[in-house]
Amino acid sequence: MKGDLAISHTSLGAVVRENHFKAVNDTARHAAGDAVLAAFGTRLTAWAGPRVAAGRLGGDEFAVVLRLPADRRQQRLNQLVL
Repeated sequence: MKGDLAISHTSLGAVVRENHFKAVNDTARHAAGDAVLAAFGTRLTAWAGPRVAAGRLGGDEFAVVLRLPADRRQQRLNQLVL
Protein backbone atom coordinates (compact mmCIF):
# COMPACT_ATOMS: atom_id res chain seq x y z
CA MET A 1 0.00 0.00 0.00
CA LYS A 2 1.11 3.52 -0.65
CA GLY A 3 0.48 4.50 2.97
CA ASP A 4 3.05 1.97 4.16
CA LEU A 5 5.79 3.60 2.09
CA ALA A 6 5.04 7.21 2.94
CA ILE A 7 7.80 9.19 4.59
CA SER A 8 6.79 12.19 6.62
CA HIS A 9 8.92 15.21 5.72
CA THR A 10 9.01 18.30 7.84
CA SER A 11 10.72 21.61 7.36
CA LEU A 12 13.75 22.49 9.42
CA GLY A 13 14.76 26.10 9.83
CA ALA A 14 18.05 27.07 11.44
CA VAL A 15 19.95 30.28 12.04
CA VAL A 16 23.67 29.66 11.98
CA ARG A 17 26.41 32.01 13.20
CA GLU A 18 30.09 32.06 12.37
CA ASN A 19 31.37 32.59 15.93
CA HIS A 20 34.80 34.08 15.27
CA PHE A 21 33.91 36.37 12.40
CA LYS A 22 34.38 39.62 14.32
CA ALA A 23 37.91 38.68 15.38
CA VAL A 24 38.86 37.88 11.77
CA ASN A 25 37.29 41.06 10.52
CA ASP A 26 38.99 43.19 13.20
CA THR A 27 42.48 41.69 12.93
CA ALA A 28 42.77 40.71 9.26
CA ARG A 29 40.49 43.43 7.86
CA HIS A 30 37.37 43.35 5.75
CA ALA A 31 38.77 41.51 2.72
CA ALA A 32 39.64 38.54 4.93
CA GLY A 33 36.25 38.78 6.66
CA ASP A 34 34.52 38.75 3.28
CA ALA A 35 36.50 35.63 2.32
CA VAL A 36 35.47 33.90 5.57
CA LEU A 37 31.81 34.74 4.97
CA ALA A 38 31.97 33.47 1.38
CA ALA A 39 33.62 30.21 2.49
CA PHE A 40 31.12 29.77 5.30
CA GLY A 41 28.21 30.32 2.91
CA THR A 42 29.67 27.81 0.47
CA ARG A 43 30.08 25.18 3.19
CA LEU A 44 26.57 25.79 4.52
CA THR A 45 25.09 25.46 1.03
CA ALA A 46 27.04 22.24 0.44
CA TRP A 47 25.82 20.84 3.77
CA ALA A 48 22.21 21.78 3.03
CA GLY A 49 22.02 20.34 -0.47
CA PRO A 50 20.63 21.48 -3.81
CA ARG A 51 16.91 21.85 -2.99
CA VAL A 52 17.23 24.20 -0.04
CA ALA A 53 16.76 27.85 0.79
CA ALA A 54 19.95 29.22 2.32
CA GLY A 55 21.29 32.74 2.61
CA ARG A 56 23.00 35.37 4.67
CA LEU A 57 20.78 37.32 7.03
CA GLY A 58 23.45 39.91 7.81
CA GLY A 59 26.65 40.21 9.77
CA ASP A 60 27.74 36.69 10.64
CA GLU A 61 24.27 35.13 10.59
CA PHE A 62 22.98 32.73 7.95
CA ALA A 63 19.64 30.96 7.65
CA VAL A 64 18.80 27.64 6.08
CA VAL A 65 15.44 25.94 5.53
CA LEU A 66 15.23 22.39 4.30
CA ARG A 67 12.77 19.52 4.16
CA LEU A 68 13.81 16.16 5.48
CA PRO A 69 12.38 13.18 7.31
CA ALA A 70 11.72 13.98 10.96
CA ASP A 71 14.03 11.19 12.11
CA ARG A 72 17.02 12.83 10.36
CA ARG A 73 16.64 16.34 11.84
CA GLN A 74 18.91 15.84 14.85
CA GLN A 75 21.56 14.09 12.78
CA ARG A 76 21.66 16.95 10.28
CA LEU A 77 21.80 19.60 13.02
CA ASN A 78 24.66 17.75 14.73
CA GLN A 79 26.63 17.98 11.50
CA LEU A 80 26.49 21.77 11.67
CA VAL A 81 28.43 22.03 14.91
CA LEU A 82 31.40 19.98 13.75
